[in-house]
Amino acid sequence: MNVGRLTRLSRNKEISEKIMRTIFAASALIAILAVGLICVFLFAGGLPAMGKIGILNFLTGTEWKPTYDEFGILPMIVGSLYVTAGAIIFGVPVGLFTAVFMAKVCPKVIYKVLKPALDLLAGIPSVVYGFFGMVVLVPFVRNAFGGKGSSILTASILLGIMILPTIIGVSESALRAVPDELYEGAVALGASHERAVFGVVLPAAKSGVMTAIVLGVGRAIGETMAVKMVAGNQTVLRAPHEFLMGVRTLTANVVLEMGYAEGLHSEALVATGVVLFIFILLINLLFSVTKKDGGRLKNTGSMEHRAGSRKLRNADYRVISTKIRDFFNKIAVIWRKAASAIEVVRNIWQKIVSILLRNLTWLFAALTFTVLIFVIVHILANGIPHLKPSLFELEYTPENVSLFPALITTIEVVVLSLLIAVPLGVFSAIYLVEYAHRGNRFVKLVRSMAETLSGIPSIIYGLFGSLFFVTALGWGYSLLAGSCTLSIMILPLIMRTTEESLKAVPDTFREGSFGLGAGRLRTVFRIVLPAASSGILAGVILSIGRIVGETAALIYTLGNASIMTKGLFSSGRTLSLHMYALTSNALYTDQAYATAVVLLVVVIGINALSAAIARKVSKS
Repeated sequence: MNVGRLTRLSRNKEISEKIMRTIFAASALIAILAVGLICVFLFAGGLPAMGKIGILNFLTGTEWKPTYDEFGILPMIVGSLYVTAGAIIFGVPVGLFTAVFMAKVCPKVIYKVLKPALDLLAGIPSVVYGFFGMVVLVPFVRNAFGGKGSSILTASILLGIMILPTIIGVSESALRAVPDELYEGAVALGASHERAVFGVVLPAAKSGVMTAIVLGVGRAIGETMAVKMVAGNQTVLRAPHEFLMGVRTLTANVVLEMGYAEGLHSEALVATGVVLFIFILLINLLFSVTKKDGGRLKNTGSMEHRAGSRKLRNADYRVISTKIRDFFNKIAVIWRKAASAIEVVRNIWQKIVSILLRNLTWLFAALTFTVLIFVIVHILANGIPHLKPSLFELEYTPENVSLFPALITTIEVVVLSLLIAVPLGVFSAIYLVEYAHRGNRFVKLVRSMAETLSGIPSIIYGLFGSLFFVTALGWGYSLLAGSCTLSIMILPLIMRTTEESLKAVPDTFREGSFGLGAGRLRTVFRIVLPAASSGILAGVILSIGRIVGETAALIYTLGNASIMTKGLFSSGRTLSLHMYALTSNALYTDQAYATAVVLLVVVIGINALSAAIARKVSKS
């Protein structure tokens, strides 16, 4: 009897293992399926328009006039390149010097304050940056340089600020990963601190620095709402010297007209998304290349000088050789004197360069944190006085633009998105770490697709959600369509953080569980997942921050209804969408400031909770 019962238990255990393994593998397939669906629906919706318009006419045309069926996106392509290049010019030098400051200069006491501040800068929603650009940068550029203020220059400055956290964070990690022996060896050979950092450590971290720049470029070219709010949105092909004129980017072109476009116009906007998607895929490819080492340096041999073969006469040889020897002796004396002078000049120049690098490091670090403090203080100073009880009433009216319905909708979107994404992300990571064989091609494909998903701009997710969930599935603008779109967006983040957390669990935990007779499934759920729970929770909290700050992906999936949602298939707006709607109307500037304060408080709370979990993880 006992033997039969044990046999049944063993069979049930094997069946459970097979079923859960299948579920884990199916969850891992979701990342591949998501990328496939995005490609299918984008290309199916955009390529026919390119065929009707003509690929060359579409890509090189300079006129965008939907009324006359003229669709040329060259001005938008050039506009995207302009603002991205401007963001690199402003953001990369400041970001790199600030990263050097954080990694090699900043005292530990100050670092503990500045690091959370940088995390806050990274967590501020794009719509808040866009609002800051509208009320601060646009007037500043208009008064300082002329023009209307909404221009290439304004968008470049704002994007430069927005990519700072990415460049600083990745570059700092790369600099800290360089072995201390390289720095210490340079100092031991007589190099100053600045020369050792910029001449040895920074070149050694060039792969990570290039990765930071590539990620910054991806963030800049994929930004939607902030650029739309400050760039001027003019569909005119600009020359480089017209940096004070307005311009429209690829992302802004989609978000501005998708809401009312029909027929060929709508298809042309989807085709614009296809072009943007291809740009992002190329950037992701460049990112994957920069992750690898640049290769070994090739040693080049010195040139061999061959003596002439002609023989001189014996009588002339001694005379010529004596003159040559005297000549080279004089040259040697002159060279020694010149070398001494050159060494003095070289030492002076090196001191000047060291002082310059030291001052630039402090200057750019001070500039970064001054901008951060100014953004936060400006929003708080102008928003807190307008935080009134009426803003939290149950109903939204034109007289009282209450944010309470948006707050409730935000909570609903967060909960529903996590209910979809967290099980899929965690199960996918479990399969990759606990079940799949190392070096498996399927594992590499899943990770590659997850990286692709993480690099796709939010407006592309919005387009895909509109084509698939809203139109193809017939859900319309709804809570369910918006949440499903966001769940795909945050899926790679949850997968990555869970995978790293599972890898951090010591193998001895698994071996001990197996030694006590537990199966793999029981070991995963009873031993491994509880040990990795803090890291998984940190990834979930980061995902919440991504959801709260998202705008572009929701504007054409969730809709923009100002009332509370009444079910999964009703429209609504989140706090970010609510603030975007307020900024579109000059009558509600004060309420927009107040909404920005609420968003900042939410971001600060999320960062504080994430930091607390990180501390707990590091202690354990």
